[in-house]
Amino acid sequence: AGCPSLALGWRHRRGHIYFFSADRKPWRDAEAACRAVHAHLASVTGPEEQVRARARGGSYWIGLTATGPGSSWHWVDGTAYSFWAPGQPDSTDHGQWGRESCAQIHHVGNGLWNDHNCNFTFPWVCKRDLSAP
Repeated sequence: AGCPSLALGWRHRRGHIYFFSADRKPWRDAEAACRAVHAHLASVTGPEEQVRARARGGSYWIGLTATGPGSSWHWVDGTAYSFWAPGQPDSTDHGQWGRESCAQIHHVGNGLWNDHNCNFTFPWVCKRDLSAP
């Protein structure tokens, strides 16, 4: 009950369902879109999930952020795992665009993680636990 329809693009995998968007949004709007269907931007919980995420291709938002003053990197769902590309996160400051404080799976970095400015638009991936209401 209340589970998004797999016919609408959600894919089942080991106790979770995933949705890969075709649209592009800033990070906060992408997380809001996931929350609207009782999900979060996806966390990557281990090597197997990282391989699946990388195989998808392209660059897209994931649920890793360091928003807020002095904030450290954390997953929106509380998961603990890291698969940063070499030299990342580098928290580059883009002047008027601000600091890089949201993460993406990055196609140029062989599917490893890259920090990016949260206001840029990318497709995103939502993840929901099948046991969620």
